[in-house]
Amino acid sequence: MEIDKAWILAFEKYLVDVRRVSPHTIRAYRGDIADFVRFLKEGKPALEQVRAYLFRLHTEGKKKKTILRRFSSLAHFFSYLHEKGWISEDPFGHLDRQKPDKALPRALTVEEIRIFVEAADTKELLGLRDRAIIELLYATGMRVSELIALNRENISSDGWVTVLGKGRKERRVPVTGIAHRYLVAYLNDPRRYRDEGSIKKQKDEKAVFLNAKGKRLTTRSVDRMFQDVRKKSGLARPISPHALRHSMATHLLENGANIRVIQTLLGHSSLLTTTLYTKVSTALREAAYFDAHPLA
Repeated sequence: MEIDKAWILAFEKYLVDVRRVSPHTIRAYRGDIADFVRFLKEGKPALEQVRAYLFRLHTEGKKKKTILRRFSSLAHFFSYLHEKGWISEDPFGHLDRQKPDKALPRALTVEEIRIFVEAADTKELLGLRDRAIIELLYATGMRVSELIALNRENISSDGWVTVLGKGRKERRVPVTGIAHRYLVAYLNDPRRYRDEGSIKKQKDEKAVFLNAKGKRLTTRSVDRMFQDVRKKSGLARPISPHALRHSMATHLLENGANIRVIQTLLGHSSLLTTTLYTKVSTALREAAYFDAHPLA
C-alpha cells in the first residue's frame, strides 16, 4: 500500500477550496496523514494496516479523542481518494466510526474480583444465583442485557454459552470451569421450583436467572444486586456489570490474547471499538517494549 504525495496535496486543496477548513485544521489533517504514511509497510493489505495502525495508537496509550480524530482524518482522506478513483477500495469503509463517550471504568484487579465474587452467600439460593451471575459476567464479558436474556437452551453442557448480542447477532462464548459449575448448581438447585423457597414458584420456565418472584431479572435488579454484594465485600470502589466486562477484556489482552479474539468474545462489530475498549497498562507496555525491541 503506497500513498502518492500528489494525492495528499490534492486532498489539502480540496479541504481549502471545497470544505473551507481553517489552516489549523489543514495542519491537523496533514499531521495525521503523515503519521499513518510513516507507519505503512509496502505489500501489506490496506485494511490490515489500518487495523494495525489503530491498535498501535491504542497500545501507545493515546487518548480516545486523539485516536478518534486520527480515525476521522484518515477516513475522510481515503474516502476522497476512493471517490477520485485513485484507490480501488476504501479500507475505512469496513470500519465503524465511533463517537466519544464517557470514560470506561478502571479495570478491577484479579484480587478485587476474587473478593467481590466471594462475598455472595452461596448457602442461599439467591446468593448462589448472584455468584453464578458474577462468575459468568467475568468469564464471558457479556453485556448485562445479554445476561438477563439468557434462556436455559443457551447453556451447553460442553461449557459454552450462546449469547444473543446487538442486532440479534448470535455468538458462542466459552465459560470458565468455575463459572460453569456455579451456573449448573444454580440451575439444578431444587429450591428454584419450590413454592416455599426463597423463589416461590418459577414463573418463567425459559429464563436462566430469576428474581425472588420467579420472573426474569432486569438490568436494574442486577445493578442493585451488584451494589449489595459490593457492600458485603467491603470494597470501596463502585463495581458494575460493565466494569466486569471491561476487566475481562483488559485481563485477556494483558495476558497475551489476540485482539481479534477479544473482539469476537465481546461481540464488537468493529475492531476499533475493542481497541478503544481495552486498556493496556503502562507496566505492560514497558515490559513488552523491553522484551521486543532489539536495542532495549
